[in-house]
Amino acid sequence: MAGRKLTDKEILKCEDCLRILLTIQKRSLRFSQIQKSLSINTARLCNLLKILRRGFWIIPHTIPTQKSRVLIEYRLSKRSILTLNDYIKKRKKINLDNPEF
Repeated sequence: MAGRKLTDKEILKCEDCLRILLTIQKRSLRFSQIQKSLSINTARLCNLLKILRRGFWIIPHTIPTQKSRVLIEYRLSKRSILTLNDYIKKRKKINLDNPEF
């Protein structure tokens, strides 16, 4: 999975990728905050973030601190915001059409 660029459908089918995107959609988060909120293995999270960065789903933003440290916050790109909103609308429509799901 990590060797190639994934399509939109493949990203939305990957449960962990979707969980990351939905978590970051609420607000921008650092690596450790994403890891704590989703309880994902560190190596797996690192690989998934790399895949999402390659596909321009998320954009890392650097935040300088006073002690010469640099923090990185992950934010959704405009492309991923539009795709996620469309995905959520489709899922709501499916759930409304088939209430047994």
